[in-house]
Amino acid sequence: MLILTLIICVTSLGLSALLWMRFEQLDDRRGADAKEEADKIAEQIVSDIGESLDRLQRTADTMVTGLIKDGLQEDRTRHRLKRVFENNRDSLGLLEAGVAWEPAQNPWRPGRASAPHYGLKDGQPQFFQVEDAYTYQDSTWFKLTADSSRWIEPYFGGATKQVTAGFAVPLYTSPGSRRRAGVARINFDLERFRQIIANAQPLKPDSSMRASYVLLLSRDSLIITHPIVDYSGKSLGSLAKRDRILRALRKPLAERMPDSVIVDSDTGQKYWYFAKRVNSTGWTAVVLLDQEETLDASSTDAEHLGWITVATVFFLCSLLVLLLRAYRGTERPLWWLSVLTSLVFVLGIVATWYFFVTSGSRIDERDVRVLDGAMANAIWRQHEGRFPGNSTSITVPTGVFVQSVRFTGANNVVLTGYVWQRSIAGIDGLPGIIFPEAEEISIEPAYESAGVKGWYFETTLRQQFDYSRYPFDREDVWIRLWPGRFDQRFVLMPDFASYTDLRPWTKPGLERDFVLEGWTVEDSYFSYRTNRYNVNLGQPGFRSDNSLELYFNIGLSRNPVSPFVADIIPLLVVSFLVFAVLMISTRHEERMGILGFSTSAVLAYCAALFFVLIVSHVHLRETLAGQGIIYMEYFYFVMYFAILAVSTNSLLFSSSASLPAIHYRDNLLVKQSYWPVLTAALFAITLSVFVFGSA
Repeated sequence: MLILTLIICVTSLGLSALLWMRFEQLDDRRGADAKEEADKIAEQIVSDIGESLDRLQRTADTMVTGLIKDGLQEDRTRHRLKRVFENNRDSLGLLEAGVAWEPAQNPWRPGRASAPHYGLKDGQPQFFQVEDAYTYQDSTWFKLTADSSRWIEPYFGGATKQVTAGFAVPLYTSPGSRRRAGVARINFDLERFRQIIANAQPLKPDSSMRASYVLLLSRDSLIITHPIVDYSGKSLGSLAKRDRILRALRKPLAERMPDSVIVDSDTGQKYWYFAKRVNSTGWTAVVLLDQEETLDASSTDAEHLGWITVATVFFLCSLLVLLLRAYRGTERPLWWLSVLTSLVFVLGIVATWYFFVTSGSRIDERDVRVLDGAMANAIWRQHEGRFPGNSTSITVPTGVFVQSVRFTGANNVVLTGYVWQRSIAGIDGLPGIIFPEAEEISIEPAYESAGVKGWYFETTLRQQFDYSRYPFDREDVWIRLWPGRFDQRFVLMPDFASYTDLRPWTKPGLERDFVLEGWTVEDSYFSYRTNRYNVNLGQPGFRSDNSLELYFNIGLSRNPVSPFVADIIPLLVVSFLVFAVLMISTRHEERMGILGFSTSAVLAYCAALFFVLIVSHVHLRETLAGQGIIYMEYFYFVMYFAILAVSTNSLLFSSSASLPAIHYRDNLLVKQSYWPVLTAALFAITLSVFVFGSA
């Protein structure tokens, strides 16, 4: 017995220390995994972009070789330009293919400027002349492509009327000649690179990249792609004045730092920054990863802490056996062991509660949180890339301000507040708002000014709450937001301009003096969630198979003081009374007279206590109306078992049957086992519910 106890003590101590060291390294490992994933994504993006650019360059070189082989004849040149565009429009995202002649070397109309192109103009493939839109001889792409081929930095095309980039090749008068007749070029749609970036990023909440986005910069720090489409073609310096993240990026980019940490100067929000260069063009792919979201505590933390608690409890219990010398089997040390081991199990239960209450986010695994405009646009770009057909989406800035939340039942919650939308250029009217989960709703216009329309709402939402961990449960009250019109592909996006800070712990969109009796507000945030339906509501604009929808979430945690008073204290009193009933069991006649022990008395006491418990248990079930078994119910189940065990023990103890374990020293072993068995069972149940997720 002594040797076995020593082995358990040393092993559990070593295991506890090892698990704690591993837990201390969790943040480092989580950060390292996220950095590795971000680095791989940046490498993948650079590789895919490089491959695409190589194909574009080969296409341009082949086109030039063919043009010279055709003798620069007008009909053949036009035919080749059209064929190059049509053959590569989808695979390479071509926007246009064309030539621009030196006026003095123009083989078709000597002395005249001419730049025939074939591509998208006014949204349709057609021939057009660039000189009708602007003087191409003064353009950078024409002047710099004198002696060698070059990549064209992003610019706004005067003919195509959109931001583009491309590859330009000097066009000589004949094979072997060094006299430039003009420039041949192909331009491509930057949407092609947005698609490459979207395909490289995982749209999964459980990914360490869930709070990330990517941008692509040119050699001259022009933004080629950014989740916010309006940024494309603009310089980093000009945008840095209004975008804090881009402002923080200027230093690491200027110093060509491959990775570092940048900080939002206003909110203190930290991002990991990873940069990879595209060798052929000198472009830079930048991955930004929100540090705090990535390191947010997860279920892995709770599991580690649970195993640490188990190992620590085993160590303390075995240590108590050694210190009290309980392995000798004497009565006094065994009583001390019973009391102290019970306290150890109680401490283990309390520690598990504490770890759960102070653990990290309880974000739904289906949600992808939205922290800023770039991230929201990145999420939509990724979604559109995976499910084609959303490319005509019209984003509608939408805001929510909740003033009160009130639970009116186990599954009903009433919310009041304001919701608003900003008008969209080129769109007549606003789509409005629908709360699809609303059981009852009252929404009426509240104000309208400066392109913003607001409504006041009061709605009753019916939601399925999870009470399995009551009284330490956390609930997520959420408002699902739909546009009020389906005739166009409207996309609701948080109105970022209306919020000073969207970090969840700042509780954006909530009344400052927000009070909810019995609950504590932990956070609030916007998120996107992909939902699937088996109908389209009769509206072609409603995407039923993969609909990415906006949610506003309020995270709540229950204040456990009231449930403790109402449920835990009565259970604790009953457990002591059951123990008192057990302690009066004796076979000594003189003590029977003093204590009043008899089997019938014990059964009567136990029946009365059972009645008290069952009334309290039924009240708990009726109050919460939860599905499945609630954590608090396990306490009742354990006490039912304790009452049954004490009653059975009394019958066996009073019988004439030969049961040494029960009759030993006046039922001593059963009495000493009561609290350790009771608390050990509750400890095991607590670990199962809070740590290992078996509610």
